[in-house]
Order: sequence, then structure tokens, then C-alpha cells
Amino acid sequence: MNDLGVKGLGEGGAIAPQAVLANAVEDALRPFGVVVRRGPLSPSRVRDLIRTATADG
Repeated sequence: MNDLGVKGLGEGGAIAPQAVLANAVEDALRPFGVVVRRGPLSPSRVRDLIRTATADG
């Protein structure tokens, strides 16, 4: 709390970007059957997701 008795709202903006990026990657890789369950989405993790999805399906 601050002198006005209110809490800041700046922290909320840091939560959504990861979910937005995960959804965008999943949408882009839908033809490969990729499902993003967790982050972070590093390049090697995205490659692993593609390999796993193509091996499974």
C-alpha cells in the first residue's frame, strides 16, 4: 500500500505475455500437433515440442 491506501497494478502486465506467446506458438505449430503445457519457450524447447509431437502422431 502507498500513501493513498491503494495497491499498484504494474505487476499484472508481467503475467499475460507468457500465456500470449504460448498460445501463439501453439497456434503456429498446430499442423504438427504441438500442445504447449508449460514454459519457458526457448528455441530448443520448441524444437523438442515439435519432435515429440511428430513422433507421437
